[in-house]
Amino acid sequence: DGQYIIRETTTDQLRILWHQRLNHMHLRRCATTHLHANGIPRLPMTKLPVHTCPICAKAKLVKADRAKTTSRRATQCGQGISIDFGFMVQCSSNDERYDHLKGLNGESCYCLIADHFSGQLYGGVFRSKAPPLEFLNKWLATHGLDRSVPNKYVRFDPGGELGRSPRVVSLFEKAGYSVEPTGVDASHSNGPVERAHRSIAEGIRTMLAGANLPPKFWPYAFHHYLRLYNVTVHADQDASPYEIRTGRKPDLRHLRVFGCRLYALPSRPRRPAKALSDACTGIFLGFAKTMKQAHYLDVASDNVKTARH
Repeated sequence: DGQYIIRETTTDQLRILWHQRLNHMHLRRCATTHLHANGIPRLPMTKLPVHTCPICAKAKLVKADRAKTTSRRATQCGQGISIDFGFMVQCSSNDERYDHLKGLNGESCYCLIADHFSGQLYGGVFRSKAPPLEFLNKWLATHGLDRSVPNKYVRFDPGGELGRSPRVVSLFEKAGYSVEPTGVDASHSNGPVERAHRSIAEGIRTMLAGANLPPKFWPYAFHHYLRLYNVTVHADQDASPYEIRTGRKPDLRHLRVFGCRLYALPSRPRRPAKALSDACTGIFLGFAKTMKQAHYLDVASDNVKTARH
């Protein structure tokens, strides 16, 4: 009585754990991530297909793939980009459905930027599909190249929020980018960002399903998915987008499963009683700007908060 039996985690259990920590990533990519990031163990390939995961089998069910085409010609980060809007829900006569699917703060869509050279994805969530001028201005100030760099280009569809917005077109032309709007119903010509929509939708569904959270938390799942996408290697690359852009391997030692239990100290000048724990119990909702700051849903107050590990 009073004794505990500690068993070593098996290889299959460890593989499934990191498969979940990396948001149900394909097992082939899980097996090679340790080569490109620190803090993750070596996970040998398994003969079991990824659809043996019940979350993946349900959340990643899609139609057959279409042929992939690309016309990327960028030779450095920020030289060529694709931009597009993705909608989680749109306003309609069904107010109940809209209220159920919109984000915690009323978000209904996101704007996605894909860098053609590194494959890095950048995104922001919004309440409407109005031209995201502040978001694009911030991206240009942070990641855009100087006007002296030749052959810069940006691609987006001819929708009213991007291609048909004179302010958006003027913003990139002033920054020295050649605007290349895509044709109508020609998503393949903007593949780097169009294909990402399906992956993002799958990622959001698996996170929310695995955490048993309602759709209103999709903005947190969206940002966490972009972080995971940018620190893992993809089919046409030999390094992660993060490593291509920064020259450093990402450090995943603080990575946790989206939706896992989290304990955090509350904001207080001092502990009220040494013999009592006042730690908050929460649900992990991803990271803030760095992986040293975590967003979490405080179970007691039902509010989203941020705390250090």
